[in-house]
Amino acid sequence: MTDAAAKAPAKDATLAFDGVLGAPGSDRKYEKIKLIGTGSFGQAWLVRRQSDSKLMVAKIMKLEQMSSKDQKYVEAEIQCLASCHHFAVIKYIEDGGGDGDELAIIMELADAGDLGTQLKNHKVRFSEREAGILFAQLILALHH
Repeated sequence: MTDAAAKAPAKDATLAFDGVLGAPGSDRKYEKIKLIGTGSFGQAWLVRRQSDSKLMVAKIMKLEQMSSKDQKYVEAEIQCLASCHHFAVIKYIEDGGGDGDELAIIMELADAGDLGTQLKNHKVRFSEREAGILFAQLILALHH
């Protein structure tokens, strides 16, 4: 491999996170299961942690597509997630790859999806009691 080829930007997230994210059956720390979402700067993947087979989400962002202001926002997001320990807030697990063109944030899986998506798609109807519990959780998370 030439030096130029070694320094070329990765076309797939698994290359940018060698040893961290990989295809099913790989020896990586996290195994990619399926793409669950896309955004302006990257993708969200359902992943399985190899050590305990726990399902999580890897948010993979392409840093080269972001302005410096957006990159600072991502850094603040990571710091906020890492410092927030509350039952009503998605748990941060780890991040990595920020030295290259891509960054991954590993978070717990909200297996029912997020509340905003469920409400927009009318996938669920809440009883008055359930709505009250959700409202209380939102207020507690905001207060935290």
